Amino acid sequence: MMQVKKENLLNYSRYSRLALMVTARYMAEVFDWLYKGGSLDLEKFLKQRKVIKQFQKLELEKIKVKTDPTNMDVTCLYKLLYYTCDIPSENPEWNTAVKAGQKRSLGQILYRLRDIRNSVSHKEPGTLTQVSDENLNDLAKELEELLAEMLTLAGKECGKQDSVVAETICNMKADVVREQHADDGITVREFVTLGRQELLKRKEREFSYVEPHLVQNGKNTFDTVIPLSGLPSSRFRDGSQPQVIQVTGEAGAGKTSLCKALMAWWLMDDPKAKALADYHLLLDVTCAQVKSRDLHRYLHGMLPETTKLCDTASLTRLLREAKILWLIDGWDEATKDAPWLLQDLLQSRGESHIILATCRPGFSVTLTNQFIGQRIFYVSFARFQKEEMKELVRGKLPDVDNTFLKNFLDILHSFPNEEQDDFSNPLKLQLMARMYLMNCLPELLRQPSLVYIYHNMIERQRESLIVRCQKDSAPGEDVEQKIDAWLERLYKVSFDSARSDPSLLLTVKSVKNLSKECGVPEKLCLSSFLVCPSLFGVMAHSYAFYHDTQRCVFATRHLECCCKDDDNPEAKLRMVLDVDSCELENHMDPYLGIYDLVTQFLLVIRILLSRISCGWICNEVRQKSLCQALLRLAKKFVHIVKCDHLPTDRWIEASALRSRLVPVFLQVMEMWTRGLFHVSVSATFLVDLFASLLEGDEDPVRWLEVIRRCEVNEELARAVSRKIDGRLWVISDGDIRAATMLLKYITPEKVTVNVSDSKWLPQLHELLLRLSKSRVRLELNIQSHLRDLNSKDDSDSYLELICRPQAKCSLTIFSGHLSVSGLPLLSAARRLTSLNLRITQPNAVCKLTEVAPKLTQLNSLILIYDNKKFIVPDSFVDGSRGIFSQKLQVHLILPHLRENSVNMSVNFISRFSEQYLRLIVGNLDLKGVKNLVTGLENKAVIVDTFAINVYVEEYKMDISVNIGSLPMQTSMGDFLTRLHDLFKDPLRHMLFVKQM
Repeated sequence: MMQVKKENLLNYSRYSRLALMVTARYMAEVFDWLYKGGSLDLEKFLKQRKVIKQFQKLELEKIKVKTDPTNMDVTCLYKLLYYTCDIPSENPEWNTAVKAGQKRSLGQILYRLRDIRNSVSHKEPGTLTQVSDENLNDLAKELEELLAEMLTLAGKECGKQDSVVAETICNMKADVVREQHADDGITVREFVTLGRQELLKRKEREFSYVEPHLVQNGKNTFDTVIPLSGLPSSRFRDGSQPQVIQVTGEAGAGKTSLCKALMAWWLMDDPKAKALADYHLLLDVTCAQVKSRDLHRYLHGMLPETTKLCDTASLTRLLREAKILWLIDGWDEATKDAPWLLQDLLQSRGESHIILATCRPGFSVTLTNQFIGQRIFYVSFARFQKEEMKELVRGKLPDVDNTFLKNFLDILHSFPNEEQDDFSNPLKLQLMARMYLMNCLPELLRQPSLVYIYHNMIERQRESLIVRCQKDSAPGEDVEQKIDAWLERLYKVSFDSARSDPSLLLTVKSVKNLSKECGVPEKLCLSSFLVCPSLFGVMAHSYAFYHDTQRCVFATRHLECCCKDDDNPEAKLRMVLDVDSCELENHMDPYLGIYDLVTQFLLVIRILLSRISCGWICNEVRQKSLCQALLRLAKKFVHIVKCDHLPTDRWIEASALRSRLVPVFLQVMEMWTRGLFHVSVSATFLVDLFASLLEGDEDPVRWLEVIRRCEVNEELARAVSRKIDGRLWVISDGDIRAATMLLKYITPEKVTVNVSDSKWLPQLHELLLRLSKSRVRLELNIQSHLRDLNSKDDSDSYLELICRPQAKCSLTIFSGHLSVSGLPLLSAARRLTSLNLRITQPNAVCKLTEVAPKLTQLNSLILIYDNKKFIVPDSFVDGSRGIFSQKLQVHLILPHLRENSVNMSVNFISRFSEQYLRLIVGNLDLKGVKNLVTGLENKAVIVDTFAINVYVEEYKMDISVNIGSLPMQTSMGDFLTRLHDLFKDPLRHMLFVKQM
């Protein structure tokens, strides 16, 4: 093929703009002149004429959202002119050639314009830039003639004045000349238009997708639920936009599908993705497939046709000027080049770029470390509802009936609430449905790991296949042996595929290999273990793995097959892994440590431990030597990560690298709990193995996760009790049951219990009951009762457990909602140092003032007076001064303070305390704030931080704004002027003063 000259690159840009953009601009003008629908909406007019089915989905979406015709493609405009403008379509027909001496009809002109457009859009990439000056001149001349004739004929058709037509033709000719001789190369608009067209060519077919529920994570986020359609426009509580959106989820949770859905919605202008409308481009980076550290080179591979029009300088400029959403998918599967590419992206991106990155929870820290100095918006997946779960299963198993779905989902929802989180994982849900189709016992569905499901599925599918094939087999035929031989082929194909092919589709060569002289019905075998994508419109006569995790499990079985009949299986395994160890170099990186141990089949620990259940090792190695070998293996890999692959010019925390190994060990323990090990492996051994990996890191959170993931196994808890640090335990929502079990064997010195979600409260009683029987310092924070201003539930019963006379524990910090009857319980908490309360009753405030002075060690009090009617406690209006001592740091929050109660509130506030570290009041107008400030100044109340809630229309929410301190440090007039500006324009004047 002829080499493309540099001067032709600019010619192709000019050629494309003439054929695509100038043509569309004036076809839209003609459509505006000739449209027969009058004031009728275009979509309704098309339905009225019964021609709406002639438009493709992308074109219909543009019509539905009332896209301006000037932003439509030539093909879509051609259809609109044909079906809505009553241009004669016969004598001659639009697609007939123009005869010699005959003038072109308007229809023939439009057909030729569409033909030119198609010739540009559908050429092979290698010929796209071969545009000489002569080619360009010929196109410009032809387009000018065609467009002039089109405008002239259309003007006559609709009765346009000759002067209007002449002016439009003059403008068109000027546009043609300008684009023909443009010397600034490709513009941002052209860059994103061409890029979008190129992305459309490689877009996957439509796929079934159920929109997930997403939850914002982080401090003070209160687990805010975010719809996927609103994710790209997410903002922090202060209204600012994040630079990075980090989405975490387990394998199969839907991270890749999320990225594909956003891309598909954007390409199709789907109404679900209104938040994406502002982005010029969506560009995706699949971390497992990154083979370049240079962003420009990566983009040349992704958008070869578009980037050929740009040199390095112009591409850099275009990337900075365009508003781009980057979809960085699968950080946990990143190659060693991916971090370098990401850093190049961060340096090259413009201010308006947003990065959406996905990873598994175990890799969240290393991903966050890539974005130092960036504002990160953390998001994870929330639970699906029952109807959505039904839709998920229906999408993957379209042939199942409603009775099956109902029975299957009823079984899932019969489990306790805290055990149902796994059922929201789309991949696990699909696999469990397949297991249920094979009459799997319901008990096998409890909180399964993917490895557990896959291994069980293989065995059940194998058994079912044997039964089916035996019906048609000849007498004496060994069907079982033939199927096992075919399965070994499948495992080998999986092994080879996982090493070299990022696609989950089997190649034609692989399918032929599985079909060649197998002695069993190959289509039946393939459909039993794999999915046929042709069911979902992908490709006919092909098969694919459900997920990469399934392929990796098959690959580990190939290694087992290699070793099981060998005289020295350990040596054989080492040989296989040593041969392939060079491939690890492509996935070794100082940031990531070892490449994804949960799914990457080549890593020794994952393979060896996941197949203990097969028993072949135990036939060759005694149990004791096996345990020692595994311990040595774990230490060896820790050493590899820490030393062998640590750059000499960079220090990286060993703990961050070791954390790469943690997920696989947790999965091993899950497998042990579920009885997958057919050999005697003790809980003590597994705990010792995990401890050797942590190398002295006895963080209780790690060990609580172990017990939680292992279904609160008592034997494992006993072994963990000998390893866990007993100085301080921090127990959060999901770890309550695990901690309760562990307290049977060890008593820590100090415990902090944080309950953020009320669904975990039923488990809290037993935990507090155990703690109350031990001499332990306790911090109890029932955040769900404290911060939910709509909740009527109180914390009295929990406080009673730990403050009853026979309780041995010492309560030092308490957060929650107490009633009038619950407040006296605090009198028993003599060592209480911090009290964070929400109170809803006026007489409860009075009761608090009786109890609090008796707490001699109390140094911090946060009170939220959550009385909707804001009834001021009567006993606080007699004019006496502050009740509490000055050493107590008091925070008072009055979210419902009203204008008509400001004067009484001044007395209440001054009586409650003379000095406040923080005072926050509800929605008051300018006059109300002035009266409150004046009254508090007259009472000589001191406030370090004084804030008011201001409603911000742009965010549709109240935002707490710091307006200074008391006494004021400025004049009342100056303060009121600035306060007036704040109420008038909250966004502009939010931080209008630091000192009043």
